[in-house]
Amino acid sequence: MLSMPAAVSAYGQINVDQLSPASVYDTGVIRSGGLDSALWQGVSAVQATSLINNIDTDATGSARRLTRAALLSGGVPPQAADRFEREEYMDARLSAALSLGDLSAFDNLVSYYIVARTSPVFTKTVVERALLGDDLQSACAITDNVIVARKSPYWAKLRAFCHVMRGEIPAAELTADLLARSGHEDKAFFALLGKLTGTRPEIKLSSLDTPLQIAMAREILKTDKLNVKTLPLVFTAAAALDISQDPAERRAALLPSAHLLDAQQIRAVLVGFLDTPPELAEILAQADKQGQLTSFADALGAEIMAVPLQDQANLNAVIFARAAVLRNDTATLRGLFQVLEVGDPLRGRIALASDALNNGFMLGELGADIETRLTGESTEQTRAVRDAFIAVAMGANLSSEAEAVLGTIKLQGRTLKSGELLALQAAARRGSKAEIALRAAHMINGEALRADAFAALLTTFVNVGMHEQAGRLAALDILDAE
Repeated sequence: MLSMPAAVSAYGQINVDQLSPASVYDTGVIRSGGLDSALWQGVSAVQATSLINNIDTDATGSARRLTRAALLSGGVPPQAADRFEREEYMDARLSAALSLGDLSAFDNLVSYYIVARTSPVFTKTVVERALLGDDLQSACAITDNVIVARKSPYWAKLRAFCHVMRGEIPAAELTADLLARSGHEDKAFFALLGKLTGTRPEIKLSSLDTPLQIAMAREILKTDKLNVKTLPLVFTAAAALDISQDPAERRAALLPSAHLLDAQQIRAVLVGFLDTPPELAEILAQADKQGQLTSFADALGAEIMAVPLQDQANLNAVIFARAAVLRNDTATLRGLFQVLEVGDPLRGRIALASDALNNGFMLGELGADIETRLTGESTEQTRAVRDAFIAVAMGANLSSEAEAVLGTIKLQGRTLKSGELLALQAAARRGSKAEIALRAAHMINGEALRADAFAALLTTFVNVGMHEQAGRLAALDILDAE
């Protein structure tokens, strides 16, 4: 039956002492790709909390990477006027880590923050961690002791579920009846509760959207089937880890949910599928289509490095180049450049991507490759225009010839709202890198940005010293990675 991923199912050990005074430095729990300590310069805790509460936790690829960097890096916290604002920001950070599905990061943050789980600020987040970790005993124990807002629908629904878990079916049905009579609407909750109590043996749901609904569904799935059109990815990740399932089905479940698992878990699911370089190339290509290449490139770094460069070039040079960018592996990019045929257009793309990663555009020229393509045919020129914007954003000089050509080009694609650009510029002036990362993650999540909008984003990163993030985004775009 489905359950939560094994490595994240254990409920975090939460210290229940009182919250310590606000610190001038918050710890980081990210292994690579983090930001420096200037996270929230000039930003109030209220502003930071609002920004965090509005992130897209379903984002994948570069948007997710930037979001994780902003939330999980160590550095100076936003400025809180009082203890309450500080706690609200802390809870927003914890809740976002939970919503991202990064339960281990949540537990690591909790081990740093001395969280009083009886505090009204943190109670909901702590309970939801317990629900997602299948620790219903802790979730119900905390719920029993809630005093503030105890009569609210949120806590009433939790109490009804806890009644079911204790076999107190009449109490659960009474609580649900009172909720319904009050006018509260939550079709999924009432259907799931009916299924658990036996009053609604057949239910049909479109989705499961909250930790409580996920916990209720998990209980049902332990002994019965459940008709849900779209299951949350936590169930997909659990299916990938279920060793009783067919290996091919586990691999299929892994592809959309890999970002919820760690490197060891990803590698365990893929045992038997990485025996040859062609199999590895196919897995990476499939992961890229799902927006999961980042997770696979990180997890399978050793396997990728073991494939000879000529084999990488022959099998799928583009996908191996993209994986190299995500690992900041410029040596592999140089190697691929060398083994590709001299006339292969990909050589030029890899050279540009390497320049982006190595800060090679700074104070240099656009280069003969871009300058030549700017005067080429339509498709070739379109890509050259974008490359020119990227190169200048990364520090290259603009020749008079290129300027003349670019002045005649009408750009196509998704642009940014003026307010978004203004907010990004304000964040850059403050040097608030966590804010910049979160705003940028929102901007790049979706259809590719128009060349000038994308260049404005890269310029902001470069100006505030976020060279690693700028270089990776530029290199991925050059290789059409996302």
